[in-house]
Amino acid sequence: MAKEEQTTKTVNVYVVRHAESRYNEAKKKHDLVSWIGETDHGLSEKGVRQCINLNSTIRSAAASGCNDAKLILSRELTLSSPFSRAILTAHLALPLNRLENAETKSVENLEDGGLKPEDTEVELDDGKAKSEDGEEKTGDSEGNPEDGKTKPEDGEGKTGDSEGKPEGGEEKPEEGKGKSEDGESEPEDGEVEPEDSAGKGSEGDGCSEVDNKEEEKKDSADQKLEESKEEKIKVEDAAGNDSKEEEKKEQQNHHKVVTLPDAREACLIPIFCNDSIGTPRDQIHLKISAEFAAAKKVDEKDIINSLPHLEVDTSRVTSETWWNIGEKESVVSERLGKLLCSLYDEADGSGNTSTGEGAVVLVAHSRVIRTLIRDYGDDGAENSTLSQMKDGFVDNCTVVRLTLKANLEQKKEGGRTTTPPHIVDAALLFGTGLAKEKPKKKRMICF
Repeated sequence: MAKEEQTTKTVNVYVVRHAESRYNEAKKKHDLVSWIGETDHGLSEKGVRQCINLNSTIRSAAASGCNDAKLILSRELTLSSPFSRAILTAHLALPLNRLENAETKSVENLEDGGLKPEDTEVELDDGKAKSEDGEEKTGDSEGNPEDGKTKPEDGEGKTGDSEGKPEGGEEKPEEGKGKSEDGESEPEDGEVEPEDSAGKGSEGDGCSEVDNKEEEKKDSADQKLEESKEEKIKVEDAAGNDSKEEEKKEQQNHHKVVTLPDAREACLIPIFCNDSIGTPRDQIHLKISAEFAAAKKVDEKDIINSLPHLEVDTSRVTSETWWNIGEKESVVSERLGKLLCSLYDEADGSGNTSTGEGAVVLVAHSRVIRTLIRDYGDDGAENSTLSQMKDGFVDNCTVVRLTLKANLEQKKEGGRTTTPPHIVDAALLFGTGLAKEKPKKKRMICF
């Protein structure tokens, strides 16, 4: 048992049959003109409604906690047959994680007293800070002059004429003149007055005090400027994050469907093979655009307009005429074996195991699903669904979970799986299943 666990690995993939096509509708109505009147039939009106219903069903199941629905919603990859009915079903019926409830971060102008981006800038003019009313402050807060010097009041600090000499031009002061109130003599010109008396050296003290205030205001302005720069950086960082969120949102708002030619339908009876004749590779996008426009007219609930933008990837379609009429049954089986290898590699590469996250989903055809289970289903598996689906007619919009097991010792050649894995389990999901009608054995009519 331990040996098997080391050499084998299982993964889950989801396979969906396309919704009802106009070909299916014509068969039911025995409308031969519609049956053979076109190729690559698109979805019927009923088929569009089936897609919308399945989309809603998967969303509801996910909301109720269904793990399969959650995995489909968060799938890594959507694969499809290149036929238009399969591509349209992949887009319309399979929802992705939507962005309605996603919270995108943005920088808001706070109206509750918070700092707004426009309030973070401090206007400076030649290094002078401006007050709130926009007027320049050139002195200190007490209104001192611009030069920062205090003007002495009349009589203070002066004992003689404007040059500081005693009256009459004499060198010696007259009695009572040139003295301060306490009787001490004023210093002569050029002498330094001690700072132990009130009013002495007032001019020097005033300059020093104003200079300190100017330094404080300059420091305050510098601090505000630094704060402004920091806030501006925060705003720019937030704007950058918003840009990344918008880019992520834009990427998530695209639904990329990758087309795989190996998943195509096949038919052996030429007169009934019109639905197995595809659209040339370079015209697939035009075909899908026309079918998508027609589907919108059927959508009464306007749900289709809310879907992500559809992007059809045809890079794996290697030729213009990628379909092949008249394939032998053995050739079809071999082709679908390669498809199974691709599904396993895609699921294995995305980290999707029975307990992993995300999923790989393929939209294909009834006969493709039946042939996969018939030729590669595990005969020893105790699963009645596998037995039923080998010959059962898979209904439109049926969703099947397939569990694939590969032998790791033989698995890889050049990084790809070459030996088809076994289908060891199958489950019909979301109330979908097999139709009452069963195809006759060995008839290779398209479905």
